[in-house]
Amino acid sequence: MWFVSLLSFNWWDDQAAQMQTMLDELKRQAGTLHEAPRVVIDVRGNTGGNSQWGQKVASALWGEKAVSAIVNSFDQTVDWRASVQNAKLTRAAAARSAAAGLAEDAKGRNQIADEMDVAVTKGNALFTAAELPTSPSLPKGYASPFKGKVFFLTDMRCASACLGFADIVTRMPGGYPCGSANVGRY
Repeated sequence: MWFVSLLSFNWWDDQAAQMQTMLDELKRQAGTLHEAPRVVIDVRGNTGGNSQWGQKVASALWGEKAVSAIVNSFDQTVDWRASVQNAKLTRAAAARSAAAGLAEDAKGRNQIADEMDVAVTKGNALFTAAELPTSPSLPKGYASPFKGKVFFLTDMRCASACLGFADIVTRMPGGYPCGSANVGRY
């Protein structure tokens, strides 16, 4: 039995390098994990952080194509409050993401800040960032690379980016959600 323990997705500065080391190790061990009779993905105590870390972990375990298909099947439309201060904070978050190596997240945050600026200029208090689904979910015929069972262990603290990770993991074939939280489908 193998355990993949993910205590947080809140990795910044020097910790981002530690998370990248873990991702590299997951990629190196993927074959071993795929052949194991049981793998436990433990997110107990994980209260979130940045969802791109969870997507990177899932990609290391199931493959980028499958994870992208699942992520792109979500409607991630958001109504944002537009203000000069929110744009400033969003750009600061983008810079932090870029420094942590999360280029896609940084790009998205900068685009949101630009849209906030436009909304403020027009005198709009809100704007909608539409991100509609672009795929139906997993590609037809997708089979999990795991030969054994994958248990997804949660508790009541799974929140924010942890829930986003749960949305991905619980849609993978051969996974078994378990724990004290009512996360995913059973």
